Amino acid sequence: MYRNMIQYLTENSFLVFCTFTGASIAIYLFSRLAYKNRIQQWLMHKCYWKKNSQNIDETPYHNLAPVDYYEKIEPYEEMLLSALYDPNVKNIAIAGAYGSGKSSIIKTFLKRNPYYRSKTVNISLASFCVDNEHDMDGNENRDNSNILQRQLELSILQQLIYHTPPNEIPYSRFRRIWNIAKRTIVFNVLAGCIVLMGGLSFINSDLYSAYVSNYNLLWPVLSIQIISFILIIIFISWIVRFCSRLSWLKINIPNVELEISQADASSILNRHMDEIIYYFESGAFDTVIFEDLDRFDSVLIFQKLREINLILNNARQIGHRIVFIYALRDDVFKDESRTKFFDYMIPVVPIVNISNSGDKLIDFFVRHKEISPIPSKDFLSEVSIFIDSMRLLVGICNEYVLYHKVLNDGKLIPEKLFGMIVYKNLYPDDFVLLHNNSGILASILSEKSAYIKEKDTCLSKELTDLNNKLALAEQTWIKNKTELRLLYLSFIANEYADQCIEISLDNRYPLWNCTEDSLWQQLYSAKPLYLHLYSRYRNQDENIAFSEIEDKNGKYSEREKIIERTHEQNKKEIENRIVELKKQKAKLKTITVAELISNQAIPLKQENSKLKSLIGFLLGNGYIDENYHTYISFFHEGSLTSVDNEFVMSVIGKNPVSWNYQLANTKNIIDRLQIQYFDKSYILNFDLLTKLLITDNDKWVEKRNAMIQLLAKLDMESRKFIDAYIDHPNSRPEKLFGIITRSRQDFWEIIEAQADLPFSRKDKYLAILFDGCHDQLQALNKTGSLKTYFTQMDHVFSFIDVHNNPDACINAIEKLEIQFENLDLPETQSALRVFDYIYRTNAYALNTQVLKVVLQVKMGKEFNSIDFQEANYSYVKKSMLPELLDYIDNNWPEYFNNVILGNCKQSDDQSIITTILNNSNISLEIRILYLSCQKTPLADLHLISENEVKNAIIKNNLMKSNWHNIFSHTCPNKLLKG
Repeated sequence: MYRNMIQYLTENSFLVFCTFTGASIAIYLFSRLAYKNRIQQWLMHKCYWKKNSQNIDETPYHNLAPVDYYEKIEPYEEMLLSALYDPNVKNIAIAGAYGSGKSSIIKTFLKRNPYYRSKTVNISLASFCVDNEHDMDGNENRDNSNILQRQLELSILQQLIYHTPPNEIPYSRFRRIWNIAKRTIVFNVLAGCIVLMGGLSFINSDLYSAYVSNYNLLWPVLSIQIISFILIIIFISWIVRFCSRLSWLKINIPNVELEISQADASSILNRHMDEIIYYFESGAFDTVIFEDLDRFDSVLIFQKLREINLILNNARQIGHRIVFIYALRDDVFKDESRTKFFDYMIPVVPIVNISNSGDKLIDFFVRHKEISPIPSKDFLSEVSIFIDSMRLLVGICNEYVLYHKVLNDGKLIPEKLFGMIVYKNLYPDDFVLLHNNSGILASILSEKSAYIKEKDTCLSKELTDLNNKLALAEQTWIKNKTELRLLYLSFIANEYADQCIEISLDNRYPLWNCTEDSLWQQLYSAKPLYLHLYSRYRNQDENIAFSEIEDKNGKYSEREKIIERTHEQNKKEIENRIVELKKQKAKLKTITVAELISNQAIPLKQENSKLKSLIGFLLGNGYIDENYHTYISFFHEGSLTSVDNEFVMSVIGKNPVSWNYQLANTKNIIDRLQIQYFDKSYILNFDLLTKLLITDNDKWVEKRNAMIQLLAKLDMESRKFIDAYIDHPNSRPEKLFGIITRSRQDFWEIIEAQADLPFSRKDKYLAILFDGCHDQLQALNKTGSLKTYFTQMDHVFSFIDVHNNPDACINAIEKLEIQFENLDLPETQSALRVFDYIYRTNAYALNTQVLKVVLQVKMGKEFNSIDFQEANYSYVKKSMLPELLDYIDNNWPEYFNNVILGNCKQSDDQSIITTILNNSNISLEIRILYLSCQKTPLADLHLISENEVKNAIIKNNLMKSNWHNIFSHTCPNKLLKG
């Protein structure tokens, strides 16, 4: 059977050859199918690149890798070429700060110089994090620096060896898994078949004799045998090469043991020095670039590499110069050591540092105008002082664009978002902790509530002390005033010693009881003062003028004013301080973290000065606040942030937070909470109330009404909340007052009755009522208190200017029928507008103060205060103001009582006097009193038309004593002319 097979193969050798060849081709074609997926991926990549190549430069995203188009490469290229051409230069340093562009310079240089690119190996090391307690094998670590050194050396050796394909360094002892090409497999199959056929020809002598005897088969058989021999030699060489790559071999045969190994060395590079020499001997590389070695702050690795460079350049078998190029920081070597260590130094001027990073940021947003809104230029200039490298700048811009598009696409404040991204890139570890409300930044933000609580306690204590002082001051004032009165009464007692004294006022009172205010006023105004004296022997009545007492003790009114002035000054200081403290307490409810940081109320205790400065900048300017979650996580409609969730939990748990607690999404909070919570005090929150007031949502009506009814109780807590809410930013107190006053028409009376509420605060309440309760003012004035307060206000126009509500004031004047008893001078257009309305509608009382203001405004610089004082009615007549004159003529009694009687003696013109005396619309009593107020009596009695008036003038001796007036009275019908 065996012979028959051999004979068949011999006779059909061509057929056998064709069969083997076809099988090999089939195996090869099948192997090519494995590349199908790769080809598809390559085609898809090409199509995508072609489609997007035009827009690739317009994208706002930029990679962080080094570029190969460094703009100002020429000077660096010149220095590098000079160093590489110099045979004495073997260690070159490219020194510059992080992100200064060292890698980009190297990459651009290699791109522009293909020769050096083909002969260069690039080694870049990532930072290691070494376990302080155990090494990589789990053993106790005794020398961390040695472990780091070994790790660095191992990484360098790995990158060096793996940079070169195994076939270029076939005798390397480092075993690597490498892909065997499909064509190699086909070749090996063919070679195996050929070896098999050659082996068969050698093994069987009969077959060999048959080949030799057959001339046609002789040369094919010889060829196969020769090829088989060559392949066997190659196979043996592979075995030898494999054995040479073994660094450790142990063969254990019964009774025989063979062990081959190399001694371990402490340095990995030293242990494998022969590998390194072989690498440069067999390879085509003569330049090695080391990057990022400076990040480990270890000089030992540089020393080791310099030592290896020296060994390589002294190794004769290598035969060419080996150059090491180090990209590192300037400060790795101190003083002169770096110039001794390196043969050539190339400094790198940073592309970006704190001085120009702001311009780079602004340029980025100018080039990418599709990003909107963008941070302000002032903000970018300020925050740029924390950005000191190009890589950091590019990373921040990339992340900002992404966050900007993901987080509601521009609905967030750009400065706040950019500030958060800057912090994320500078301190990523603390940024991660922010998601759990922990870390440095979160702890600083949480200090706000503790500060508010502590400060509020201190202010409350000081307020209590001041209120006690105010009460004590009132008692002291009463005591001092009583003692002063006793001093004057003691003068009377000394004058009439050993006698009981009673003073006759509206009744008889013991002398020492007259210190009470009502009795003292009667005593002080009595002229003279009647005394009733009682003694054992006799009773008598005496009188004494109080001026005699003042001659001995000084004028009482002046001494009382001194005491009162001191008291008022002290009282005013205390009241001002109380007002200030209440403002501070109210401000506590709205104070921001930015204010606390700026005022150093929350101290920054970070030892890292850069971190401390960055936190101070971002928090102190409000670029990061309690709502930071909105800027670091995606917000889903209908969800609650952690801040909102904390508020909801506080309401449900009946553990109220501060009223000014800032809410991120009030709509979702209102929807989440049930109506039973809205009439409880722990629901009170400024943002929540504002949202309920300004939103017209039928679903919220009951919840809003429940919260309003809670505030309409006007108890202590409700009033405090309302008072604080008025000052809260974005509050709507006019809407709140408009709703509350519908059910509480005594709202103003309760506010006015608060003794601890300053007048300036009551004015603010009044202004809000005018703004929000246009149609309810008459109902609010049911007891007349609202009208009285506004009528007696002595700073109407200042009130209008402060609260900027002229239309609301005009409406209040009309609805309440106001007649102002005091007016200040209007200084703004709004105030003048209200003044014109007051003047036209006679909404002012006729008294000296108001009349003076009216004439000052109407006459301007022509107003004469002396004429106004000494000849008031004549001066009014000369003003030619018809509305004012009609108003006075129609209300002459009020004008006379409040203006004429209140001023000094008048010097009106005789024609004016005659006109008044002949005005029958004015009562006789007032006309006579008017004449009595004139400095000069009536000059011509004949001009008076009514005899009753004449008789009254004569009776009161109010005319000049001359024959003309006597004759005019006695013979009025025979008055001589001339």
